[in-house]
Amino acid sequence: MQRERVNLPNAALAQRSHRLWHLACGAIAAVLALWLLRALAAVLTPLALALVLSYALDPPVSWFQRRWLLPRWAGTLLLFLVALLLVGLGLLLLLPLVAREISLVADALPEHLLRLRDSLVPWVERTFHVVLPDTLGALVARAGSDLGALGGRLAGTAGDWLATLAASTAAVLRAVLSLLLVPVFTFYLLPSFPALLAELRALIPPRYREPADALAREIDGVLAAWIRGQVGVMLCLTVVYTAGLALVGVSAPLAIGAVSGLLAFIPYVGLGVGLALALTVALLESQGLGQLLGVLVVFGSGQLLDGLFLTPRIVGKRVGLGPVGVLVALLVGGGLFGFFGVLVAVPVAAVTVVVAKRAVAGYRRSRFFDPSPPAAPTGAVEGA
Repeated sequence: MQRERVNLPNAALAQRSHRLWHLACGAIAAVLALWLLRALAAVLTPLALALVLSYALDPPVSWFQRRWLLPRWAGTLLLFLVALLLVGLGLLLLLPLVAREISLVADALPEHLLRLRDSLVPWVERTFHVVLPDTLGALVARAGSDLGALGGRLAGTAGDWLATLAASTAAVLRAVLSLLLVPVFTFYLLPSFPALLAELRALIPPRYREPADALAREIDGVLAAWIRGQVGVMLCLTVVYTAGLALVGVSAPLAIGAVSGLLAFIPYVGLGVGLALALTVALLESQGLGQLLGVLVVFGSGQLLDGLFLTPRIVGKRVGLGPVGVLVALLVGGGLFGFFGVLVAVPVAAVTVVVAKRAVAGYRRSRFFDPSPPAAPTGAVEGA
C-alpha cells in the first residue's frame, strides 16, 4: 500500500480562507443591518420599545404560567389588568393632589398676569425707550396706515406659518400614534416571547448553542440590571425635582417633579418638559429673579446629579459601564440613530461590552495570539 499523507498546510490555508469568508460576510451583514436600522429608526421605535417591555414583563408572565398554570395569553391579560389597576390607584391617590395644585395656579393666574403686566411693561419701556399702548384702541390708533402694510407682510408669510404648523402637527400625531402602538405591540408580542426566543436559538448552529446560551444568560443579567437601575434613577429624580421646587416656592411642585422624573427615561425630554413648566409657573407668579434662578439651579443640579452620579453609578455600574462609557454611548447612539439611538444607547453598549469581553477571551486563546505549535496529530495514517 502506498502511504497516504495529509497535506496539513493546504488544509490549514483552506480553513483560514473559510473563516475569513465568514468574517467578511458577517461584517457586510452587520453594516447592512446598521444602515437599515438607521433608515427605519423612526418606524422601528415603537416595536423596539415593545420588545423591551416584553422582555421586562416576561418574568411575571412566566411565573403566572408556572405557579397558576395559566396560558401565556391569560397571564398577559392578567398582567395588563393589574397594571391598569395600579395606574388607576396611583391616579386616584395623586390626581387630587395634582388637581389641587393646578387649581391653585389657575385661580391665581389672573392676578399673576396683572402683576406681570405691571412689572414687565415699565421694564420694556425703560429698557427699549418705547411707550407701549395701554389698550387695543390705542394700539390701532397708533398703528394707523401701517396696519395695512403689516397685514400684507403677515399674509405673505401666513402660508409658511401654516406649513410649519401642519408639519409640527403631523410630527406630534406620529409621535402620539407611536406611543399608542407600544402597548398594542407588547400585548401581542408578550404571549409568544419565549417562542420567538426559541426560534432565534434554533437558527444557531448546534455546536455553538452552549456558548450562545451562556452569553445570553450574561446579557439577560446585564439588561435586567439596566432596567432596575433606570427605575431607580427615575424615582430619585422625581424626589429631587419635587423637593427642590418646593424649597424654591414654585407652585405645583409634585406635578412638575413627577412629570420631570418619570420622563427621565427619555434622555433630555424630562429635563426639557419640567424646566419649561417650572419656568412658566415661576414667570406667572412673578416672585422675582431669585425664583427663576432657583428653578434653574434645581434642574441644573438634578441634571448634574443624573449625569455625574445617578446614571453612571446606578445604571452604569450595574451594566459594567463607567461614567465615561455611559456618556460615550449616549453620544454615539444619538449621532448614529438620533432619538432612537439615545433611547437604547446604554443597554446596547452594555450588551456590546459583554460580547467584547468574550471576544477578547477567545482572542487570547487563539493561535494568532499564542502561536505555540499544537500537539502532534494522532490520526495520521502511515501505511506500509
